[in-house]
Amino acid sequence: MNSHFTSWMSRLSSPYAKNLLTTLIRAVGQLLIFAVLTRIIPPSEYGQYFVALSIIAIVNALVDLGSYNLVFLLNSKYQNLERVVSELVTHLAAIMFPGILIVLLLNAVLQLGIPLGVLILAGIIDIMTRMIMVFVAANMIDEHYQKIFFFESVGLIIKAAALLIAVGWKTDLTEWLFALAAANLLMLTFAWKYLFQGRRVTLKIPALYRTFWKEASPFAISNALVGVSSELEKPIMSRLLSFSDVAVYSIGQRIFSIGSMPVSAWLATRYAGFFTSESPAEKKRLIQSAAYPALIIAGAVILTLAAVVSLDVIGLVFGRDYEKAGLLMLIMSSSYLFQAAYLPMADYLSGTGRQPLRLKIQAISTVAYLIGAVFWIPRLNTVGAAINVVEFHLLSFIIYSVVVGLQEKRGL
Repeated sequence: MNSHFTSWMSRLSSPYAKNLLTTLIRAVGQLLIFAVLTRIIPPSEYGQYFVALSIIAIVNALVDLGSYNLVFLLNSKYQNLERVVSELVTHLAAIMFPGILIVLLLNAVLQLGIPLGVLILAGIIDIMTRMIMVFVAANMIDEHYQKIFFFESVGLIIKAAALLIAVGWKTDLTEWLFALAAANLLMLTFAWKYLFQGRRVTLKIPALYRTFWKEASPFAISNALVGVSSELEKPIMSRLLSFSDVAVYSIGQRIFSIGSMPVSAWLATRYAGFFTSESPAEKKRLIQSAAYPALIIAGAVILTLAAVVSLDVIGLVFGRDYEKAGLLMLIMSSSYLFQAAYLPMADYLSGTGRQPLRLKIQAISTVAYLIGAVFWIPRLNTVGAAINVVEFHLLSFIIYSVVVGLQEKRGL
């Protein structure tokens, strides 16, 4: 029994277990925020916030080059983490104001009706969050998972304090965003001091601009398309339905995403070799092994069971206005099986120098997603949007399976 306990403790203290615990803390923090805000902010206002986030995410996905993922790509080239972080933080700071201006222009042209203050504050919060994630990515490269775990724990406390202040003030949406912006600024400062040890971040024109189209563009554009496709339906929904419908759908989508976070982290913990191996041959061997599909199916089953249980719980936690979010989460949970299956194939294409091919597949899937949103949302409302998510991941899985299969058959 003592040996079993020792084995269990060694697994719990492993880097991947710490990564799983960090993910769970992040998920709990997000659930806490959503549960409280749905009680104090009307669905119509909350829907405005989610549409604002989607517009900002779409704009940033097109202009920030996928900065979080580029940390890993550029570090493998430069082997100089301070330089990489400095360039990306400078880049994010530089795109803040042009990005917000583009968002404001889109809001006016598309007549979305989102308040100016909500857009500006949401944009600033989003940029700060991206800067924080750059510092987190830097620590993931060095495998400082314990530091990331502590940082996320402190971040949960900071956001909980901001939430308590918002509740105490009986705040509206704009005031809550002020509180969240202040919390994010505190977390950004802490990330620089603690995660990056206060090392110098030199503000200068990033060298990645000069080498971008040659070295990083397929990777970055592919990530941009991923960001765009995951946010397209909310602006469409705000025009075809209402902000309240957007709020209900967004809560269902966010709960699904939060639920999949620990499942994905668990998969990474149980099958860490795929994510740590730099050998394409080893990645291929792991993808083709029998264990990986079994783990994906197990993760999908866990997520679906959680969605079934949540059908009776969501209304109690988030309020009666959001009862339908449980059904939407249940529909979207069926997409996890396809998503978890094709993402390793996408990474395999990137790892074997076929990033342009991955970009083409992502472009086809994004166009199909947009067409699906326009088709399904007017007919089935929020349920149609959830069905479109499932179709998108199913289509991506089919395309990647066919393409990777043909590539391997030809020996490419």
